[in-house]
Amino acid sequence: MTADELKTDRIANRSAPHELRRAFLVETSGRSVTIVCGLALPAAGPCGATLCVMPRVVIVGSSCAGKTTLARELATTLAHPHIELDALHWMPDWQERAVDEFRAVLAREIAAGAWVLDGNYLSQAQDIVWPRATHVVWLNYSFPVVMKRALVRTVRRSLVREHLWSGNRESWRRSFMSRDSILLWVVTSFRDRRRTLRQLFDNPDLWPEIDHIELTHPSQAGPLVRQMERLSCLQAR
Repeated sequence: MTADELKTDRIANRSAPHELRRAFLVETSGRSVTIVCGLALPAAGPCGATLCVMPRVVIVGSSCAGKTTLARELATTLAHPHIELDALHWMPDWQERAVDEFRAVLAREIAAGAWVLDGNYLSQAQDIVWPRATHVVWLNYSFPVVMKRALVRTVRRSLVREHLWSGNRESWRRSFMSRDSILLWVVTSFRDRRRTLRQLFDNPDLWPEIDHIELTHPSQAGPLVRQMERLSCLQAR
């Protein structure tokens, strides 16, 4: 896709009337999060098919925050393809795909009109993915929440030898007695990852065409999915 085609595609996907673009608030369990998300659905009237919005959603956050789980749920709800960056990155025997090849595969995946993508890979993929995105969702959960999820997920995967990507599986040795442990990675990367994403979200002018969505507690994920479902097909007024 050329630069001109990309620009045209982004403009077309944001052609909703200006009055429909506003911020809205999700409130759950006594908490609230401002969703800076355009294309807000009018309060009255059912969703029509006059104007269909094709969202391309990127979900970022700390490892084990729940990016893939949310992405799958959202992709299923919207009936859009799900793209998992880890699945594109990891080859058999935990070998990493060469960066150039990874970027080429990724470029083909995101050429589609709509998708839900999860993963960070900012140094390798941000310049390809974010210019195509309409929304970026940051799961900015606390360290205790993320670490608990990491422990539960790692124990489950190690016990049942869950199939991951390209035939890879986690093992007790890799998970708990290795420098490649995902638990060690969560501990050592959490603060830097949060700092990097905080800088990106605090400077929305860097990506003015993207609606930035920040969730600070897992209880806000469900309402977001329901809201995005309503936003996926808007009735032009």
